[in-house]
Amino acid sequence: MKRLILMGGRPWFAEDGGKNFVETLFRYYPEQVKLAFCIFAQHEEQWEETCAWNTRMFDKFKGNRTVSYQTMTKENFAEVSAWADVIYLPGGDSFALSEKLKPFDVGMLWDGKVIAGSSAGANLMCEGHISLDHKAYGQGLGWVKATSIPHWRSNYNNYTNEDWDLLEQKALSEAPGTPVLCIPESDFVEFTVA
Repeated sequence: MKRLILMGGRPWFAEDGGKNFVETLFRYYPEQVKLAFCIFAQHEEQWEETCAWNTRMFDKFKGNRTVSYQTMTKENFAEVSAWADVIYLPGGDSFALSEKLKPFDVGMLWDGKVIAGSSAGANLMCEGHISLDHKAYGQGLGWVKATSIPHWRSNYNNYTNEDWDLLEQKALSEAPGTPVLCIPESDFVEFTVA
């Protein structure tokens, strides 16, 4: 079983600065939690800054918990996956993330974990997604039977409502009969899957 949290993007944009997201992420671990960053959707030179930014948010709202952090690499992927209680996939390029995870059996390695993804990370967990940067349809892991569109109706790429409507129509045409999961900026949805 996997507990999935799909974030529309940038949790710190929420009115509470990401507090509800962090509390939801950690709720099964009242005393201590081990969080692994999987930042394969970004260039490696961005990883340190991404970890620092997100760690500050997690530490701000962790309550009395002790939180330990590690970052996954290609070399330590299985080891860190086994160590972690929570896997967090920040945003970036959905296609790069999918490609870099191909060598790993994430379904098995991440079983029993809380898995949270923002933007590209949320896209990964769905059957399909619309990449906002490429305006292209991509395949995800299929844990959630929907086509994901993150950052819904935000100012991402200076999109207008018409742009968002066109993306939704593209999602419907690329995967007819598949629900479209439009996740607003800083909002999240939860699923439990086998």
